[in-house]
Amino acid sequence: MRKLLIFIFLALSISSFSQGTKFFDGTWADALAKAKEENKLIFVDVSTTWCHPCKKMKKEILTQKKVGDFLNTNFVNLSINAYEIDGLEFALFYKVNSYPTFLFIDNKGNVVYKDFGFKMADKLIKLSEKALNIYDSTNELQKEYDAGKRNYAFIIKYINALNKQDKPSEFLAKEFLSKNRLREKLRLKFIYRTLSTTQGVFFDEIIDNLDKVRSYFKPGEVDEKIYNLFKKDIENYTYSGDKKIVKNVLKSIKKIDFLSYDEFNMYSKLIKAKKKGKYKKFISYAKKYFELLKTDKRKREFIKSLYLTKVKGEEMKNLAYELAGNLYKSSKTKENRIKLIKIAVLTGHFTEAEKQLKQAYKKPEKSVRIQLKNYSNYLIRKKGANFKFQ
Repeated sequence: MRKLLIFIFLALSISSFSQGTKFFDGTWADALAKAKEENKLIFVDVSTTWCHPCKKMKKEILTQKKVGDFLNTNFVNLSINAYEIDGLEFALFYKVNSYPTFLFIDNKGNVVYKDFGFKMADKLIKLSEKALNIYDSTNELQKEYDAGKRNYAFIIKYINALNKQDKPSEFLAKEFLSKNRLREKLRLKFIYRTLSTTQGVFFDEIIDNLDKVRSYFKPGEVDEKIYNLFKKDIENYTYSGDKKIVKNVLKSIKKIDFLSYDEFNMYSKLIKAKKKGKYKKFISYAKKYFELLKTDKRKREFIKSLYLTKVKGEEMKNLAYELAGNLYKSSKTKENRIKLIKIAVLTGHFTEAEKQLKQAYKKPEKSVRIQLKNYSNYLIRKKGANFKFQ
């Protein structure tokens, strides 16, 4: 599923270095839009005023011309102080627990690569190159393809890289399969691993041999991929306004017993309402869609997508909080409690956040304890709460 665009809350106060790194001055939503327009990743330097390595990075590394030239050419650059309120919201959301942290984020708000700690100039450039290659390796793979590389593993890697960037890839699969007679198991594995849509004969071949394909992979993996492919197609074709294909996709869903037609039909209505800016309908559909989701994991992902919605930010945050509360009431798991606390903190429902923090685990594992302490510290700074998670 293509994630919904992100954070309107974060107004960034940014400085620029004259010869080195130039930092973007604007909101997080503006930065995402700029990254999309320029087809770039966002480089985020998350630091604090008291962190000595952070100060050293800003003074000695980010000011260097070669660093600035590389970062300015390839990224939209942001500098965030995690101990300002808005910066702390960002740090909480992206689970930043040490400083400096360097995040490489795509224009949909997804973290592509993450690193932390003081870096010399060449090391910072090297890890930035790594982030670029993780995000889009298609140019390098094209060179290898043009040089004659055609083996099974390489073609799968190349097709998946193209799929990740929403670039045409089916021609490669057709060419490879036309020139290589694979035994059935290897052929089905190839098709499955390179599948990017529910439309076309390749997908039909997987469905026709579904039990066999399931036996080749981990339990649940194949069904989850098919679910996500349908979701992606429903979203993309609903956004594009291609009613005929949406109808065909929904018709196909009826033939697959582990998928819910009602869920995907409601998802299509939800996307259509968002596209047309009909947010009263969107909220109504969102609540119905949430109830149709079958797993807590999917419900948590949907709550996150609501919180990240670019428009109607406050209404979406309140809806996210309401659904997080419903999720926790219906399934009181550790993950759902953390989700409720996080959403309560980030949507301004501080009383509920404080209440849930006080009831949190007596001996949580380290990663959970760090999160809870961060939420507690945020509440103290945001509203002067007289409570601290112990």
